[in-house]
Amino acid sequence: MPQIWAILLLIPQLALYGNELFTSHKPVIEGSVLYSSLYLIFGIIEAAAGIWAFILLLNSLGQAQGFSAWKALINVLLTILVMVLPLMLLAFGVAFIIR
Repeated sequence: MPQIWAILLLIPQLALYGNELFTSHKPVIEGSVLYSSLYLIFGIIEAAAGIWAFILLLNSLGQAQGFSAWKALINVLLTILVMVLPLMLLAFGVAFIIR
């Protein structure tokens, strides 16, 4: 649900900024205090929605598996470790072989 609200913020952002929203060079946004302030406000709202979504994920995972949100956080971190560590080792191995 929080991500749906964050996606809905794209509508006014697209109306205000257009294609500049998807580029690294932002002359219109950087050239106006109003546009820069609105861009910052949109970023803060999107960050808050992301944090809210992560907290909901932890509470939902804890509820589904029958433990607290803190244990769900450990569950998520261990999952990331199990997924990322082998990929990092593979990437370093490939980079070492190519070199």
